[in-house]
Amino acid sequence: MRKKLQKMLDENQRTITAAVIEDALDYGYDEPQQFFEDLLQYGCQSGMVSSMIYYSDIYKFYDTYYNEIEDIRYELQEE
Repeated sequence: MRKKLQKMLDENQRTITAAVIEDALDYGYDEPQQFFEDLLQYGCQSGMVSSMIYYSDIYKFYDTYYNEIEDIRYELQEE
């Protein structure tokens, strides 16, 4: 899984996908799958996503990925 995520990261620079992959690869487990399992069980509010602990971090993330977030929101709204 690590190799596949690294390939995806190389192909998706400066996207939300890349941000999530970086968090998964940097989480500290040998297998990034554990990151996703923990994220699913405990959520971001657990503090496990170190790049989103403070409100200022969340605002920065939102500002950085605003267009992509709006595209996703629009697609979900259309469904």
